[in-house]
Amino acid sequence: MLPGLLFLLIFSCSDKKANLIENNREAVILVQPFKDMNSETTKFVTTQITKIYPHVIVLEPIDLPKEAYYKERNRYRADSIIKSLSQNTEKGFVKIGLTIKDISTTKGSVKDFGVMGLGYQPGKSCVASNFRLNKDNKNEQFSKWQSMKSGIHRV
Repeated sequence: MLPGLLFLLIFSCSDKKANLIENNREAVILVQPFKDMNSETTKFVTTQITKIYPHVIVLEPIDLPKEAYYKERNRYRADSIIKSLSQNTEKGFVKIGLTIKDISTTKGSVKDFGVMGLGYQPGKSCVASNFRLNKDNKNEQFSKWQSMKSGIHRV
């Protein structure tokens, strides 16, 4: 389920295909795992992305931004994570943050709505979490998201 979400997020992170092709160069997807993310899951997700979009680099794991933590609900604000990821993402790159932590955003009148991922369009970063996936078969759920392919082809 996460790879599909990732590809939809990649599409959300870009401002149409034109922005991922700049100076006759396709954008590079930077997979940014947070330190809580298992390296095997990062590898699995990266492999799935690479099947659809070949320009992928995996970065070293980093800490989740402290300012993104929402103590009242014991989770992280996805919009704050995206802001942090965007601050050092150069033009021509799209950065995808991966976490196992619960993440949330504001949705309508709900201040803290739990989500699996968030990306803005236009944007150059997004975040995805596997927190809301079934604990017993996360990789199986990942591989079932074939709709991701249509999302990445639009990018």
